[in-house]
Amino acid sequence: MAATLEYLLTICQQMEKVLHELLLKHPFGEWLLEQPGIGVRTAACFMGEAGDLSRFDCEEQLARCAGHGPVKDQSGKSAARYYDGHRYNHRLKRILLLMAQCRSQHDPESRAYVQNRKQGSKGYWGLIKKLARHLLRFLWKNWVKIVENPKAAVQA
Repeated sequence: MAATLEYLLTICQQMEKVLHELLLKHPFGEWLLEQPGIGVRTAACFMGEAGDLSRFDCEEQLARCAGHGPVKDQSGKSAARYYDGHRYNHRLKRILLLMAQCRSQHDPESRAYVQNRKQGSKGYWGLIKKLARHLLRFLWKNWVKIVENPKAAVQA
């Protein structure tokens, strides 16, 4: 059993090296790896689940797909209500929550945000959800800079 475990660990390490090389070939993947709290596996999972972000028209559309945006109740019989929709990519939502949690441990600004707001009524996971929404905004803005408008990113 120990030999099997060692074999599986070496395969995982080899796969992680391959993922790292693949991420370095994509400009956004390379940028993701430079961010604190985002490792090879989480960056690869995000890139795999989110895909090409240019397929989304705006940041809000990406947020709804990832389960971090409000969905409008459109019954037409009453005033519009906003609630968390259930039709979203659950894996992408988990990846963003994991990224937010890791950033809250490794990124000084995110750590300070969580520490300052812990006293509020939202609780820890409420803060992580807010941090994930902020992270989604951060990822969207940088996707636009790096992938869709690379000349502006070089000049900045």
